[in-house]
Amino acid sequence: MLSELGETRAASIDEGEILVLSADAVPFVFDMLDPRDPKPVVLHTGAGPRSALVSVPGAGAMVIGGEIGGEAQSGISLVAPGGTVTSLQLSVPRSGPSAVALGSDVLIVGGNAEGNAELLRESSTEGQPIASVADGVREGGLLVGDGQSRALWMGGEGSGGALREDTVRFDGCPSDCVSSAGPSWTTARTGALQLAQSALVIGGEGSQLVEEVRWSGGDVEIRTLAELNVPRAGAGGILFESGIFVVAGGDDGTSTRDDMELCVPGELSPL
Repeated sequence: MLSELGETRAASIDEGEILVLSADAVPFVFDMLDPRDPKPVVLHTGAGPRSALVSVPGAGAMVIGGEIGGEAQSGISLVAPGGTVTSLQLSVPRSGPSAVALGSDVLIVGGNAEGNAELLRESSTEGQPIASVADGVREGGLLVGDGQSRALWMGGEGSGGALREDTVRFDGCPSDCVSSAGPSWTTARTGALQLAQSALVIGGEGSQLVEEVRWSGGDVEIRTLAELNVPRAGAGGILFESGIFVVAGGDDGTSTRDDMELCVPGELSPL
């Protein structure tokens, strides 16, 4: 079955279940306690490769926006434990948005020409627009959050296809959620891996960098932590509670990798 999935993304629903979103197969819930019986789920119209996919702690996995027939969609599907699907709504249609969970709320940005943003509160069925956000096109941008109240929208390609080194920061969410200019990302690149529920940005096209978005008081910076052994664009990975992470696959600029790297942060002792 796995060989038939094609390009695939996944997000945790809870500790035992994962939502799998494939370009070539129906979405399904994978239960690690019963791996031989994946459960198909029905999501909103247009859910797929052009949707944002994010884990929301305590709620499930959320599929946001998407596209059908070239038209952006405004649906949101929240998949809870057991595969129960709740339908929610964006304030505007979005194709290719970015999203991040800030506690039980979800910040959603981009996916349209205006480059605006909205916040889906835990108790709401529809996203609420965030005032004064008009960032323009940022195709493939990353949205990195601190898991609580702050996020940084970075990278992506502008309307002319040029890499964007400017960033947008969001502070004080969900009550205020004020946007302002963030630090320049001088090492901007496409294909970087942003590990779920972390502030790490790993690899990318022609890049071996491992970077971290770090907040300190009222400041935010993008700092280099380490380097991979080889460049990896479009890689996959997983972060463990210890801070150790694994990066697998990706394109090194010559071929698709079939190996992986185990990365141990400097503050930890190697295994």
